[in-house]
Amino acid sequence: MLIKQIESLTTAVQKLFIYNGVNENQAAEVAGILVRTSMLGFNSHGLYRTGQYIDEINEKRIVVNAPVEVTLEKGAVAVVDGNWNFGQITANAAAKKAVQLAKKFGIALCTVKQSNHIGSLGFYTRLISEEGCAALGYCGTNGGGCWVAPYGGKQGFLATNPISFAAPTNELPVAMDFSTSMISEGKLRLLRDAGEKVPPNLAVDSNGVAVTDPKDYYGPPRGAILPFGESQGYKGTGLSVMCEVLSCLLGNGNWRPYTDDVDSRGNALTLIAIDISYLNEVRRFKNELSLYAAHLKNCTPLPGFTEITLPGDIENTTLKNSIQTGIDIDDFTYSMLRNLCDRYSVNCEF
Repeated sequence: MLIKQIESLTTAVQKLFIYNGVNENQAAEVAGILVRTSMLGFNSHGLYRTGQYIDEINEKRIVVNAPVEVTLEKGAVAVVDGNWNFGQITANAAAKKAVQLAKKFGIALCTVKQSNHIGSLGFYTRLISEEGCAALGYCGTNGGGCWVAPYGGKQGFLATNPISFAAPTNELPVAMDFSTSMISEGKLRLLRDAGEKVPPNLAVDSNGVAVTDPKDYYGPPRGAILPFGESQGYKGTGLSVMCEVLSCLLGNGNWRPYTDDVDSRGNALTLIAIDISYLNEVRRFKNELSLYAAHLKNCTPLPGFTEITLPGDIENTTLKNSIQTGIDIDDFTYSMLRNLCDRYSVNCEF
């Protein structure tokens, strides 16, 4: 479903949150992030989450309007406490703090605590890159969502643990954002809700048999998502462990699954910002990275390929198309948004 009225869509999502007790500014911030995430093509972590977040508000898991505070700032290192407000607001504050400290020290690292689901990790590394910085991001789950099997296993012992990178060019950034599993659980959930199939190399059922219907993964009992890399899955497992160390363990989170500790939920997050101007002239860096990307694209494609795709190309193209023609979202998400608007008497002229 193509939604052309992006401003009206954003306003409608904002009003849905306002109806559920979120103040106007924070509702606008979260709505804007969800819409922009879907505009990049990550709908599973964008507008699709609107209903989930409203449910979490009503379950008191998201503490609306709670203060988001910098509770530690020591040199180039900071900690942002979200106090269980929206994860988007917490991660956004962490990204801005990382940029602020990078401008002062050249490089900065920021972790979070008491953060709910942040959505797409790549949104925040892209945000950092817009400020003339290179960015790295690592996201964990504080012991929740252990749905990924380590290489050679058939049970979920790891989280999907995404990693992200972004650096500015003369146009949109070179950027990557992907889970260390073959597919993120959010994408698998969206495919299930939309009634779509998946390739057989992404997940297994509880017996370790490859699934093509996402419902077979969810069971019950739940199966496992496979680590990134297929026959090289030990690499995905290694990246996942690295991500867990640099997000959850480094940020003093919890890695133990199935804990009853109320603080062991939501997302652990580490963002690193590197101010390019400390090492290079920013304009030159952007120009050189643009030329480097163009050079790589000159490689002759193999049979079956039409072009060389670099990190961020697909998302950048999707964003441009979204701006020009509208956001392309699945029918399930569209129906969910319309139903929410009907439930809360929100005008939905999109």
